[in-house]
Amino acid sequence: MKRQDGFTLIEIVIAMTILAMISIAAFQTSTDSFALRDSLYDEGTFYNSLNLTQGILERDFYNLTNPLLLLPPQPSGSPLPIEGQAVFWTNPVHPSGLRSARLIGTETKLSFISTSHERMYRDMPESIYAKITYEVITDPTTHQKILTRTEDPRAFDLKEDVTRVAKSYELLHNIVTFQLTYLRQDGETWNPGRTWDSNTTNALMPDIIMITLTCKTEGASRPMMFDGILKFRSEHFLNGVPSTF
Repeated sequence: MKRQDGFTLIEIVIAMTILAMISIAAFQTSTDSFALRDSLYDEGTFYNSLNLTQGILERDFYNLTNPLLLLPPQPSGSPLPIEGQAVFWTNPVHPSGLRSARLIGTETKLSFISTSHERMYRDMPESIYAKITYEVITDPTTHQKILTRTEDPRAFDLKEDVTRVAKSYELLHNIVTFQLTYLRQDGETWNPGRTWDSNTTNALMPDIIMITLTCKTEGASRPMMFDGILKFRSEHFLNGVPSTF
């Protein structure tokens, strides 16, 4: 009898079984790859936001300054006409009208003068000085706690009008704990405080600003959390040159 060309039923079943196994393996590999991609993306986004926030905080605190460091000699004659106290400036401390930069801080809000501003427009009344405010707010829709930063380049304007040129934006979301502590060194002792107002401390500034921070996010694959303490200090001797320097 002449043999007919083709596949037997058993051969077809075996081929289909092998094909199904290869397809399942490929699908599983693709699924794992997408899951890994989403996990790496969420993790990168989370830690990049943390690094960015820490970098901005460090830049602002590093450049925290006080014009009293440039105190001129006592002028002769009558002092210049001066206005009263402002939010970011203390009462005048010099006959020329020079003021001390004012740092006001609570556990969740901090305002101060920094030289971290970069001038962008030639005709704008601004310099390297800027009014900086950090504040933790609660989103009314999601009820998430968010760290915001507001920068006003009109540092020497005593009148507060944040609607003109001040810019405010969100830095960090999903905050669980955010607590500011202000450390003042007295000899070998560090004195912590939950609030600070340089207008009531003879224009003294905290030597170290400490932030206790906990934040978390629900990623596509697993939740992520950061729990730590950040410490910042200015590059300037805001309270005079220490005796041990």
